[in-house]
Amino acid sequence: MDAPTYRRFAPGDPTPRVGLVLWDLGGVVVDVDLDRGRAELLRRTGRDVFEAAFFDPETRLKERLDRGELTAEAGLNALQERLGVAPVDAIAAWNAVLTVRPEVTALILALAVPVGVISNADPVHAAFIRANAGIDSVVQHWTWSYEHRAMKPDAALFERALEVHDAAPPEVLLIDDREDNVAAALALGMDAVRYTTPSDLHLALRARGLALP
Repeated sequence: MDAPTYRRFAPGDPTPRVGLVLWDLGGVVVDVDLDRGRAELLRRTGRDVFEAAFFDPETRLKERLDRGELTAEAGLNALQERLGVAPVDAIAAWNAVLTVRPEVTALILALAVPVGVISNADPVHAAFIRANAGIDSVVQHWTWSYEHRAMKPDAALFERALEVHDAAPPEVLLIDDREDNVAAALALGMDAVRYTTPSDLHLALRARGLALP
């Protein structure tokens, strides 16, 4: 038997029953601007080493943190040994790249269905977002790539999120800004919306019968 195929919900389709909304973070709930981090590290250290610190192709610090191959402590200590950047400065610069989008968090807080997070993220950003996004009280589970050593669009991370929420794919809606992640969710039988703007997201949620102000 051929594998089933899935498509996006479209106007005119029967309204799906959404029992869980899974939210991506970077590019959806938080804005990501590497220039802010670069400027903060330069301000703190007087050195333009942001790319060398986090994106050096040999050390792959960001990727290894996201994948759970390094703990935050080990990664920050290695960075200090390699470039002389103190952990407190590295953390401040790395968190400076993130800005919470209140217009999106307001939608999350207004939903009357269970909410979860699924994110390719490192432990530094995970801690920052949980402390600052203002949605911790409504998020049932935070599914982090670094904890499960799997990253979207790999099916393994989506399957872990479904497992911890005890949710069936047809009842789950993913909000993500990346087309490959949306496609992966659809292939698993979930509904998915690619985030573009808060207003378009609002319309997409309403079209699925989710009550919003």
